[in-house]
Amino acid sequence: SSGRETPNIRFRGVAVQNENPAARAGAIFYEGAYLSAGAGLLPLFDVGRVEVIKGPQNAFFGRNTFAGAVNFIPTEPGDELEGFVQALYSPSDQDTYQVSGAVSIPMSENLGARVGGYYRRAGADFTYGNGDPLGEEETLAFQGSLLFDNGPIRLKTFGYYVDAEDTRGLVSLDYTTAPGDCNLVYSGS
Repeated sequence: SSGRETPNIRFRGVAVQNENPAARAGAIFYEGAYLSAGAGLLPLFDVGRVEVIKGPQNAFFGRNTFAGAVNFIPTEPGDELEGFVQALYSPSDQDTYQVSGAVSIPMSENLGARVGGYYRRAGADFTYGNGDPLGEEETLAFQGSLLFDNGPIRLKTFGYYVDAEDTRGLVSLDYTTAPGDCNLVYSGS
C-alpha cells in the first residue's frame, strides 16, 4: 500500500497500469471481506495477524487476486479483561502525534467484546501559496467486535469507522505567484 491517495498493492512487482477497483493485480481483505478501495483507510492499530498469500488466489478469494491477497485480521476478544494504550509524538516531523488503544471485555463464559480507537495527526511538510498546510493528515478510527464461542458454534461480528481528512493536493493547482516573483533563492552543490 502506498498511502491513502493510492491504496494499491503489488506482489513481486506485478501491478496494473490503470488502478481502479474493477482491475487489480492483488486484493486487500479485512477479516475476509473484500475492500474494493484498497488499504488506504483501514484501521490498522489493533491487528492480530496479517495473512499474505502470494500467487493466484481466485479459487479461495475470488476476483482481483491474480497476483495474491492480503487479509488483515483484527485482534479477537479475549477471555480476560485486557487492553493497551499507546501514545507517540514526533516534534521533528512537523508535530506528528498518534494515540491508540483497545480493550477486550469478557461478557460471559462464551461471549466477549473488543473495542478500540485511534487518532493520528501527521503535520504538513509544505504550505500552499496562501499559507494553508499541504500534506497534513488527520485520521480518527474506531473498531469493535463481538465473539460468541461455544465450542462447535463460533459466531463473530465486527465493524469499523474511519473519518479521514487531509490537505494533499491530488490535482494540479493554479500558480499563485507569477514565474520569477517568488523570491526564493537556492544555492549549493
